[in-house]
Amino acid sequence: MERFTLTVTRARVSSAGHVLRPGRPHPITVLDYGNGTFELEDGSCFQSVSGHWATRDALVPGATFFVGKNDEYLYTVTSGSPVSAPRPPTELDGR
Repeated sequence: MERFTLTVTRARVSSAGHVLRPGRPHPITVLDYGNGTFELEDGSCFQSVSGHWATRDALVPGATFFVGKNDEYLYTVTSGSPVSAPRPPTELDGR
């Protein structure tokens, strides 16, 4: 599992599919499990970026992804890098 930080805006999506006004850009930490699933700090997951299978290379400024039980939040990457920040090994790494 690797972590990286992106700066994103988050907008609520109405039940009719309309994107409501996005909030201000803010940083989020993304966990990459290496199996095509990305998880945000709040536990929500996504597997699709801009309508394609999620890869770290796809998480560039302008890319979008939906999260939430019913995909009710649209995140748009405004800046950041999918490069992992150094961190010490943990039990989850099997080390």
